[in-house]
Amino acid sequence: MKKYRVGLIRVLTTDDPQLKQMHGALIEQYFPMLQVESRCIPDQPEGIHDDQTMATGVPKVVAMAKEMWQEGRRCASASGCPHPGHRGRREHRSSMHVLWQPPRRAGNY
Repeated sequence: MKKYRVGLIRVLTTDDPQLKQMHGALIEQYFPMLQVESRCIPDQPEGIHDDQTMATGVPKVVAMAKEMWQEGRRCASASGCPHPGHRGRREHRSSMHVLWQPPRRAGNY
């Protein structure tokens, strides 16, 4: 089976490999044709959850998506945030596909 290389951008900073790989492992379990590489954006230990963290996090997500694109990944998923990749992709025009996995809590973000 052909494997497709995709990137998963965790919008929080963590050194815990299990936490970092959790979403990618689930995606690979349900979609075995995908090879997922998970990366965390830097300096966001609380993730993206309000206007301030969104303002600092969006450029990091966009930069990481561009980096993954240049490395040959053709899709990126920003995991656990209110679509910063989509907003940034519009601003920076890329042919990379960006998926959005919404957070699992109530509120504006």
